[in-house]
Amino acid sequence: MRISKATALLGLCAFAGTFAYAGRAAAEDCSTRRPTDPGGFAGYSYGASEVKSYATAHIRVWYTLDGPSAVRPQSARADLVPDDVAVAADTTEAAYAKYLEMGFRAPLGDGGHPACVTNGGDDKIDVYLLRFQSADGQTVHEQCKAGAVSTCPTFILAEARLDQRYASYAEGVRTVLVHELFHSVQSAYNADMDGFWLEGSAQWAAKTVSPEIGDLERLLPDFFKEVGRSIDSPPGGAAVGFLYGAAVWPVFLDEHFGKDAVRTMMEELGSRKETAMAAAELVLPKLGSSTGDAFPLFLAWNAATGSRAGTGGYKNAAKYPKLAIGELPEGDKVDDLTAGFSYHMYHTQAAKPTEYTLDTDPARNRGILLPFTGGVADVARAKALPATLEGEGIVIVTGVSAKKSDAAFTLRWQAPGASSSSSSSSGGTGDGSGGGCSAAAGSERRGPSGACAILAVAVCVLAARRRKRATTERLPRA
Repeated sequence: MRISKATALLGLCAFAGTFAYAGRAAAEDCSTRRPTDPGGFAGYSYGASEVKSYATAHIRVWYTLDGPSAVRPQSARADLVPDDVAVAADTTEAAYAKYLEMGFRAPLGDGGHPACVTNGGDDKIDVYLLRFQSADGQTVHEQCKAGAVSTCPTFILAEARLDQRYASYAEGVRTVLVHELFHSVQSAYNADMDGFWLEGSAQWAAKTVSPEIGDLERLLPDFFKEVGRSIDSPPGGAAVGFLYGAAVWPVFLDEHFGKDAVRTMMEELGSRKETAMAAAELVLPKLGSSTGDAFPLFLAWNAATGSRAGTGGYKNAAKYPKLAIGELPEGDKVDDLTAGFSYHMYHTQAAKPTEYTLDTDPARNRGILLPFTGGVADVARAKALPATLEGEGIVIVTGVSAKKSDAAFTLRWQAPGASSSSSSSSGGTGDGSGGGCSAAAGSERRGPSGACAILAVAVCVLAARRRKRATTERLPRA
């Protein structure tokens, strides 16, 4: 679904209808409708207006020259097809070819629909140009087939007068129809993906096909203003912008792991019923990483945007919004919680070398230090905790699991090598690698005897247990 420039963002209840279902396929489903049918579809209808169509190899565009859904009639073509209609068809056809070139599946055609329903007369993807009240595009599933996942043929609804909502009609088509066509591609994999991945990856796809359009950047603020929110838990109320702004996740996957990363995610989502972040947990190892390593780095990229943009991170980081990040509190530690992929960011200024460590379950939380160089973020020097900083930087602690239960953590900072109650025991080295109880090998050193020996053994066992617990809870260096 496409939200327009002119309208306020829709709530989650509206998003539930983003992908309208014109009917799930049964033995023979005759319930599906199109805007060209008597009565139309979901309030979209041409009424008594004459409807015409223009087709390319894989796309058929439906339009009218009269009534409220009329397109502009101007044509410089010999066949008198309106220029806007030809632009819509040709641009969508070019995007179709580009998605295939990128390795994605072709959208499912509707040539196999039962004879009792409208399918536009052929197997092409049908695009209906109509008057919209608020949004400016919608992709509709129909005649879906059940399996390991549900896959569906689709048709597309789009605003007939995109010239009134964008700088030009051509820009509107590159923004809206290229986005909607990727929803048709998605439906060839899995018709029930998470909203943030559906809209986010469609935004990424449209930007990839048409790098000159600015729609991806336009909606990023709705994501970036939700500092700390888990990517798979959109806010209530006006939430659609957050879903579109989540495009930064596929942008990160593409720019950091390469051009096949998003397609690999789609293949995984098409293989079984699972959430998008569960799919990421399976896909990232194939790309030489893991959720525990990649997601903290993703957040470091997000922190290195706007006026903080420096070395590394997003190609267009300076054009992305600047996150509002609070200061690290006074003291020497922070105790807090995450849930799912929620996170905490702390801006800090270390006057002298300071080590930041994280005590937590590493299966639930990870941490990363983003240092600054010359007053801007230096993503190339970002390092998993424990890490040492002298100067300015941002410390990030994030959940790395889809589990929604609370996951506690303690973030500590101190002089490098200083002991702490969680990482060393009395007499230990403070690095969790030994100390507290040691004995030199050889016969010349005499060990304690009697009650003293028993006490010494007990102390050693206790110290070893404390060291083991600290080692288990402390985040391993990535």
